[in-house]
Amino acid sequence: MAVFAWVRESIGTVLATAIAKPRSPLAKIEAAFLAHVAFTAANPGVPRILFHELQYPGDTPVRAEVQTMISGYRERLASLFAAARSAGELPADLDPGLAPVLFIGAIQGLLIESAMAGSEAGMLACARQIFPLLLDGYRGRAER
Repeated sequence: MAVFAWVRESIGTVLATAIAKPRSPLAKIEAAFLAHVAFTAANPGVPRILFHELQYPGDTPVRAEVQTMISGYRERLASLFAAARSAGELPADLDPGLAPVLFIGAIQGLLIESAMAGSEAGMLACARQIFPLLLDGYRGRAER
């Protein structure tokens, strides 16, 4: 449980630092994405432990802690997406509750790619290339 408390505090600090600078909501989302990837690249065991625990059925204190941590993180991201939508940076019909699923899923995809490559060294560079693709997804067909 101490590991999960450290992870919750650490990723919370990473997110808070990334969005602390005065900038547009969409720029904060990008900063959060890149900061999360950098944290993950520096601590590749963290997502492995988190998602390993979610594979087991049933209710355990560790599973509940992981679910609470991820839910809280998704809520913070959802507020960023709602702000970007309100600012007109993302479409009015974007669901800010679903947008973090794509955000987190992209990071998980980067993790899988880095695991296959045997190194996390290229994750951040790849994340910079992937973020514009995420934006296309968030903006939907209207922007094409």
